[in-house]
Amino acid sequence: MRLYLLDSSTHQDSPFRRPGVLDRIAPFLAIYVLSMLALLLQRPLVHAEFALLAIGVFVLAAACVAGLPWHRLPPWMDLLPPTMMFAFTALVRHAYGGTESPLGVLLLLPVFWLALYGTMPQLMTGIFLLGATLVAPVFLVGAPMYGPADLLRAELWLLAAGLLGVAMHQLVAEVRWHARQWELRAHTDQLTGLPNRSAVESVLERELSRHDRSGAPLAVAFLDLDRFKDFNDAHGHHAGDDLLAAAAGAWSGQLRAADVLGRMGGEEFVVVFPETDVEAAVETLERLRLATPKGQDFSAGVARARPGDTPLGLLARADERLYEAKRSGRGRTVSGTRPSLPVAASPRLVATVIDLGDAPSGVPAVEGPSVRGEPGVPDARQPRRVELP
Repeated sequence: MRLYLLDSSTHQDSPFRRPGVLDRIAPFLAIYVLSMLALLLQRPLVHAEFALLAIGVFVLAAACVAGLPWHRLPPWMDLLPPTMMFAFTALVRHAYGGTESPLGVLLLLPVFWLALYGTMPQLMTGIFLLGATLVAPVFLVGAPMYGPADLLRAELWLLAAGLLGVAMHQLVAEVRWHARQWELRAHTDQLTGLPNRSAVESVLERELSRHDRSGAPLAVAFLDLDRFKDFNDAHGHHAGDDLLAAAAGAWSGQLRAADVLGRMGGEEFVVVFPETDVEAAVETLERLRLATPKGQDFSAGVARARPGDTPLGLLARADERLYEAKRSGRGRTVSGTRPSLPVAASPRLVATVIDLGDAPSGVPAVEGPSVRGEPGVPDARQPRRVELP
């Protein structure tokens, strides 16, 4: 079973893959545009051809940000726009006189971008590119536009950019870590460590969307520990908490990695079964029944997803069948189709009750015990099985 976690991989956190790209780019874009306008009003161009090249690089960078399929590209491609902005700034700087141009400060912007939104290796690459952008003209162009003093200037810039960039990156990483911890805490049941109601509804929303697109089956089960109040009264609330935590751990071990077990509150739990029909969900629930600790049992209701379902609607149908199981005597599962035979390794009286709301009309239900192991030996926690002809 997987615990519900918000997607937090570096690849998915790419600033170009998440919504709000324009909001993140806008402050940097404004600084570039305002700087260029101010310089145009105050200084003449020294090399107009380099200014044209810079405009071309800027347009190309904008086209890459807007047009590339970032969700299909590897993470290292996130370095492409900052690298192009290093090239843009170097060309504009040269167009306005090289070392004499005040635009060199714009070389810090790609470093700050990577500090805010990149990984540490990407930030280190950006600092290296900053150094290359400052040092290369000294050897490739030379005096009078670039002189030996630029090498010392490059060292100071690298030192400042490195210190500021790393400090900013670590601060942002710490803020994001705390934000994710709070977000995770808001979606996690503190007693059992399982996803809580809010997280389960988010998972269901995602799985229902996938169900509507692909038509793959989706089943949801609502579980309720039987006579939990009596257990609390007899053993104390601390023992009741231990039972809930133990049940969550035992059931988790019986589920697939794709299944999601969550606690809705009290002694109520939900299991989301992606790409699973009702019969297979019922079989899994019988395994969970056998694994329930401290000699306890549960009642369950299972519902299958329908086109256009909402999380609350699907949960409501499963909840209705849970209460049907309670009214029918507890220790059983109510579903909407013929159940598959439970998977059990020990002698038990196993049963499932059929909710005929989803069964074919005119098909009667015949209720009767089906005993595994020693016949005729009653067991309060063993459900009964209902056969449809």
